[in-house]
Amino acid sequence: MAFENPVYEPNQDEFSIDDIKDYNRERVGTGVSSDEDEASVSDGSDIETPQGLTAKEKAAQEERLTLAKKESQAVGYLRLIFLIVLVLLGVALAYTVYRVIKRDQEKAFREQFDYYAE
Repeated sequence: MAFENPVYEPNQDEFSIDDIKDYNRERVGTGVSSDEDEASVSDGSDIETPQGLTAKEKAAQEERLTLAKKESQAVGYLRLIFLIVLVLLGVALAYTVYRVIKRDQEKAFREQFDYYAE
């Protein structure tokens, strides 16, 4: 009994981007470059649309890829906004602590000054 490598057949109406990338990797190979000293693995994003897909499947694949790019860009913007909010909160907290400590020190100084002034 020989080991059979399951091959993705793009004949389904619904399939994920991971399925497409797996299918592309199987068609192209492992994606490991032997020309370099260190092995590099391709994520499959630069591989063209596989042959044999119907127009509907190609349109669905293209739609999913553009949606993934938009989602990645949106996640990047959210990360930037989150970082800015965290920095602003840190600055606000530091300023608040500074003002509270400064007020308490000035109050203690005035009390001590008034005590020795009498």
